[in-house]
Amino acid sequence: MAETAPRPKIAILGGGMGSLSAAWHLSRPGWERDFESITIYQRGWRLGGKGASGRGPDDRVEEHGLHVLLGYYHNTFALLDDVYRSVDRPRTAPECPVRTLEDMLTPSPRVGVTDLHRGQWETWTAHFGPQEQPTVPTRPDRALTVVELVRRAMQLLVDFGASTITATPPTDLQPAVVLDLHPDDSFHSPLPRAVDRAETILQRGVRSALAIALEAVMAIQVEGRRWFPEGHPALMLITTGLEVAHRRLHELVAPNTASRHWFQLADTVITILRGLAAEGVLTAPGRLRALDDHDFRDWLTRHGADPLTVESPLIRGVYDLAFAYEDGDAGRPAFPAGLGIYLSGRMFFDYEGSIFWKMRCGMGDAVFAPMYEGLLDRGVRIEFFHTLENLQLGEGRVVDGIELQRQTDLRPGLDSYQPLVDVDGLPSWPAAPLDDQLATPLGADSEYLWADPPDPTAVTLRRGEDFDIAILGVSLGMVPYVAGELVQSNPRWRAMVDRVGTVPTQALQLWLTPSQEELGFEHDDVTISGYVEPFDTWAAMNHVLEFESWPADDGPRTLAYFCNALETHHQPDADGQAAALEQVRLNAIHFLDHHVRLFWPHATDIFPDRFDWSLLHCGGSDAVGPERIETQYLRANLDPSDQYVQALPGTSTFRMRTDETDYDNLLVTGDWIDTGLNAGCLEAAVMAGMQTANALLPPERRVEIAALQELREYFG
Repeated sequence: MAETAPRPKIAILGGGMGSLSAAWHLSRPGWERDFESITIYQRGWRLGGKGASGRGPDDRVEEHGLHVLLGYYHNTFALLDDVYRSVDRPRTAPECPVRTLEDMLTPSPRVGVTDLHRGQWETWTAHFGPQEQPTVPTRPDRALTVVELVRRAMQLLVDFGASTITATPPTDLQPAVVLDLHPDDSFHSPLPRAVDRAETILQRGVRSALAIALEAVMAIQVEGRRWFPEGHPALMLITTGLEVAHRRLHELVAPNTASRHWFQLADTVITILRGLAAEGVLTAPGRLRALDDHDFRDWLTRHGADPLTVESPLIRGVYDLAFAYEDGDAGRPAFPAGLGIYLSGRMFFDYEGSIFWKMRCGMGDAVFAPMYEGLLDRGVRIEFFHTLENLQLGEGRVVDGIELQRQTDLRPGLDSYQPLVDVDGLPSWPAAPLDDQLATPLGADSEYLWADPPDPTAVTLRRGEDFDIAILGVSLGMVPYVAGELVQSNPRWRAMVDRVGTVPTQALQLWLTPSQEELGFEHDDVTISGYVEPFDTWAAMNHVLEFESWPADDGPRTLAYFCNALETHHQPDADGQAAALEQVRLNAIHFLDHHVRLFWPHATDIFPDRFDWSLLHCGGSDAVGPERIETQYLRANLDPSDQYVQALPGTSTFRMRTDETDYDNLLVTGDWIDTGLNAGCLEAAVMAGMQTANALLPPERRVEIAALQELREYFG
């Protein structure tokens, strides 16, 4: 009888979403046939990486920053749905207020940007979602093909133009006259007669030209095409319509008038479509990747976008949401054109139910607590308080050892650390370790790089004894610190660390006694970007208050999150962290005193026209004036593990796929590897974990990654 091959032991290093996604997909029922063990090693007391959250005073939720789920995160929603179904809280915890994915999510369809016009800031918001109650997103039935992307973009402009009263002269707002085009008529004839027949209609205005081009797109779509056939008569009509629309837009609409929003939207979309056509992206798979060598703004300028469009809030918002500023410097915006086009298309044209979805409680409680419970139920072991120190390289192409530092031992009699606390029936993560379970108490800084535990223990995992395959799931910023031997000896690793950027971020959470309506903002649930530094993005998060433990008669009625990239030159150590946090504190005071009136016009004193600090809900503190900011939650994400992984022009080629590490028993995972969706976001991390799991699973047990074929077609 043939011997059964030994089952490998898997060691997962890090507890962010990339690692947890890999662990979840590896540990599907029956996993013991493939692996002997799966163990996660995590620094500090909680899971979640940059998405971790904790519970502060009055059980208030304290986050690393603003986290929203975009409506096109199909792999993320599928994973979370599986997690909630597996944990089965309706049966196991019927008293829990968040039992299902539907309980956890709330649609957030209103998004906006800010605009500086004639020296005054104003908000521009829009509703993206069905009027009826949206359903929780599911895996899409089809990919967002290039033809479908172009169709939706043109339809958006035609519809938006029709609804904009002052957008263009009245003659151009009349219903567009479109042609009756059929494949057996115009598109199969030797000459594109449709162009001749449409010429006078095309000259009428922007919407007429776009309507003609849109009909041609729809005719190609009827043929079942994913890409535009090169030389097809309909393609000639499309490019003609775009050229005329772009020219007429600049003739009919002044970009600095009341119709500037329509102009900026139309100019952006038409410029993108013209640029894609000019560079052959519409007709051949894979060509979008070449655009990633160019900055998005530079690329728009090269293809004729108006300067006011390039500096518009629409484009600025793209950069702000992606923290796309080198070294956090607002004067150095940088974002790859191809990825910018693709992500914009996915965000606006591929969402399910609502463009944004927010978690009704903290991300740690909504996502990582049930994942922790589910992984334990499946037999995955999670070792908290284990800091990765180094990967020992062996002879040949293997990792021989994993050097860890155990930060503390458990108290006698405890087999494992129990990390969660109960908050009104909801399993939640505390804001600091639960010292009553620890032999040596630790502080909240035990999850930082510079943590100096009082009684650490060196632990080395040996290949063949403690592990067979290592999955490096720490964030990219940590790689030089925990895999220095590998980075120094391998040019590819060194290039990735040097070229794929990371940036510190800052976050501010405010609890205010008045309601948002009383503060002067009409929308109770909104997310707005594109504003001034130091906090260019904010979101109303009032729905989270329901899951905090404030007194019924004396609690806050407004909760707001602000975030931004953090330009700082402080070193990632204890002194640097203290200095960076002080920088965030001063930024918050300045922002509230000088800029927050745009959102809350009733939150300022009449004299001296500064923020009314008494509005902050301080939980009984007697602090006055700007000192009250100390009672709120501020965060400087300086630790290399907390820094945001950027997408900078020309850097995608330096990312590696999960199995391209050059070491036979080492895989990598996280939003910094090459998934195709090479942007710092939860969806990229989930996809990375799926890619990692598929590299280890037998073919019949591999998981399907939504949008993977689509990404390969766009980026090659």
